Amino acid sequence: MVLSDNWQTLLAEKENGTSVILSRRLDLEAFIASGKLPIRIEIRYPYSSDGEGMPATSSYATIEAIENALRPVMEDDKLAILAFQYLGGGEKGWIYYARNLDVFFERLNEALEEMEELPLSFEAERDPDWEEYLNLVPEEPIIKEEEEA
Repeated sequence: MVLSDNWQTLLAEKENGTSVILSRRLDLEAFIASGKLPIRIEIRYPYSSDGEGMPATSSYATIEAIENALRPVMEDDKLAILAFQYLGGGEKGWIYYARNLDVFFERLNEALEEMEELPLSFEAERDPDWEEYLNLVPEEPIIKEEEEA
């Protein structure tokens, strides 16, 4: 199975009405069908935000450092795959699908050990059919491109 780096980015809205940028990784059908990644793990990082709920300039470097530390460690042997992520409303979220919860957190701790203590929170659930991922985006795009005449 080949892991692509193709993403779809959409503007969404949280329940409280704040705007969120949602990015969903494409071309994951083979990973979903394999059944090898049954655990969904959400990592949340609250950040200082501007008036629109987007990160203050000082928060961007930390968000980037977290992502750059985690993705290679998790995806190298496909222990876990970053399936989607969101940014907005004062929070950055990374959602991985993983093979093993204990090993995921061991690697997470190793990957982030050089960073100062972060106010991360986590949620993990069994989602063997990737329902959360598949329900992210409506079948019909919200904005349709005009067809050429």
